[in-house]
Amino acid sequence: MIRAETAMHTLPCDGCGHLTTSEHIGRRLRRLELTTRYRPIHLQAVFLGAQSPEREEEFLYAADREFQGEAADLLRALDIENAGRPADAVLLEFQKKGYLLTHVLECAGKPESATTESLERKLPSVLKRLRASLRPKRVVVFSAAMAPLVEGLKSAQIGAAILLDGAAPFDFADAASATRLRSMLQGL
Repeated sequence: MIRAETAMHTLPCDGCGHLTTSEHIGRRLRRLELTTRYRPIHLQAVFLGAQSPEREEEFLYAADREFQGEAADLLRALDIENAGRPADAVLLEFQKKGYLLTHVLECAGKPESATTESLERKLPSVLKRLRASLRPKRVVVFSAAMAPLVEGLKSAQIGAAILLDGAAPFDFADAASATRLRSMLQGL
């Protein structure tokens, strides 16, 4: 009987591919809703990372005050000023530039949960979404955890340019990498 109860409370999550709880799926759906609110009609660039940050304060689209972690690093890398500005104004500027942030593993998680195996397992559905639904002009790959996926992304023929920092994913926290990204985006 315990087994049947457990089965009723675990569901497969299409965001990360794991069997999980309804609370996990609810949190993912909330983040999806927040992201959709700021999705541009015409995507100039999709910023593709390994896994959505665990902490809400670091998730770009959940900010209601100060941007932190990944969100702050991305905005800084793109020279989008956020200090003293309402989060909504910052996100609208990001949207107007035609930018969208997404992750291979869309569910919040600790960085160590973005294993190469879990990322590779989820990659085909991400490629399908990029080709069929998002259709960006460019995909900016970031996060060291994305390094094992670079060749797969480059050979996937998604109809978008894959932007890398040399042969590696961008590191928004690294000033030199951020400068190269800004230069690349301004030149396009």
